[in-house]
Amino acid sequence: MSIIQKEFVRRTLEEEGHNINDVQTQAINKYLKFRTGRLLRGRKYDIEGSGEMDGKLTITHPVHQRFLDIKPKNVSVNMQGFRKRSRKAFPIHNRIVFGHLNRIAFNLMYGLTEEVRESIKNDLDNQTI
Repeated sequence: MSIIQKEFVRRTLEEEGHNINDVQTQAINKYLKFRTGRLLRGRKYDIEGSGEMDGKLTITHPVHQRFLDIKPKNVSVNMQGFRKRSRKAFPIHNRIVFGHLNRIAFNLMYGLTEEVRESIKNDLDNQTI
């Protein structure tokens, strides 16, 4: 395993973690009008790597973010027999995260081209340690 391959995995995961964070921020600002700021402040992503060509992208978010994305059942009746208005689902988690998973897998499988190798090699050579 070369240093270039490890750096490629780290950069790919870093870029996709940043993209997921940005897209979720846009979705939260678009769909949610009630705000305490917990959803925006409570999200972060971390990249971990080990000696092999593996990396780990960990996305941390408030637990209730997943529940806001779940669509409730449509049929609900209150005590007087009238249908209650059920809340709608806010697409701020599942579609974004799972949509980026395919992109991450594709980039890791096919993204390490010769041009990318040269770019990473030049970046590593120009770094001052």
